[in-house]
Amino acid sequence: MRTGAPLIIEPAYVPANQPRRQYLDGILDVIQRQAAEVDESGGPGAGTGAGAGGKLEKVCVVVLRCGYLCEEHSLLQHLCQRGCTVCVDAIGCAGINLPHANVTFPGDDRICLTIDALVRAGFPDKIVIAHGFEYKMSLTCGGGPGLRHCPSSFTNRLRRLLGPMQEDVVKAVMNANLLRLLTYYVPPPPPKEETKVWTCDACKKGLSLSLSLSLSLCVCVCVCVCVVCVCTRVRPNRDCA
Repeated sequence: MRTGAPLIIEPAYVPANQPRRQYLDGILDVIQRQAAEVDESGGPGAGTGAGAGGKLEKVCVVVLRCGYLCEEHSLLQHLCQRGCTVCVDAIGCAGINLPHANVTFPGDDRICLTIDALVRAGFPDKIVIAHGFEYKMSLTCGGGPGLRHCPSSFTNRLRRLLGPMQEDVVKAVMNANLLRLLTYYVPPPPPKEETKVWTCDACKKGLSLSLSLSLSLCVCVCVCVCVVCVCTRVRPNRDCA
């Protein structure tokens, strides 16, 4: 959790006997509790001490396969309110059925309306998009729209729906939000270095033993501001240790 790497949730296989919102909230509550425990134990702080159902403040969670959830605006807004980023996929996959998940992907028009609803609800920074291609027929070589469909046709459709005043939102959905997720790395703190100090016998001033020569000697020089004391000492490296 120290690095800020996004945690991925895929809700495609929610048990049939359990409401999807309850299922996802259960997963988010587990993540929240673990993050709070890390924070309270003095480890790399990544969480918040809020109770179940609260907002994930410092844990980045991405919920995949939200394309087929495009009719459940309240669920998607609830996930955004909890701090999740929703990945709206299935772009260019209208009518394709996934029998193993019992899912039929919606068309681009319905997905655009979902994105518009999330933007109007105040979550333009919580949306990323993806093709979500499952079959070769979705690619250009298979007669499908191909990988150019999302940055060209779909983007133009989304731009027409949101209007010219929302160009910044279009850029955020297409690029900026995803870039933020993929550039999460936080470098670790620098290691603590122990510095040994040599003390001059004459003037009692200390000098760090950090200068090493190729001859395995450590040269320690202490020059006292007093004109009476100028002392220079050369010691083998093993003595400095």
